[in-house]
Amino acid sequence: MIIYSPLLKKSARFKSISSHSDVTPSLLAYLKAQYNFRVPSQVSWLGTGIDTVRTFRNIHSTALKQTKTDLLDYVSGEYHLNGQDIFKIAPDLSEERITDPVVKSQLQAKFARFKQKNNLISSKGKLIPDSLFMHYSPQQ
Repeated sequence: MIIYSPLLKKSARFKSISSHSDVTPSLLAYLKAQYNFRVPSQVSWLGTGIDTVRTFRNIHSTALKQTKTDLLDYVSGEYHLNGQDIFKIAPDLSEERITDPVVKSQLQAKFARFKQKNNLISSKGKLIPDSLFMHYSPQQ
């Protein structure tokens, strides 16, 4: 992602990992801090904000879909679970297949919790309470 503004005094490159789901929380936090933008206290997005650390790291966990029907990939920290395979993510974002039963078990447990929450939300059909939706939606 490239952010441009003539107001920026210098360029910077962040080597930490973030995903598209981290963009919205970052933009709204900026708008709230700089322009007193009203934001809800409860939100329904998965991201936690763009990590602006300049060294390589990943503080996020996220599921990745390769197709609209396959949910086989999960990234957490410096590891990527793809089906039954585990990969360690390098700073250049290349991956090396590894064998570590403890890491595999931890990733599978996190991924299972993610899928369980995803299924619950999908079956209930509500991401936020009606009261919050009504408070922040345009009034008729």
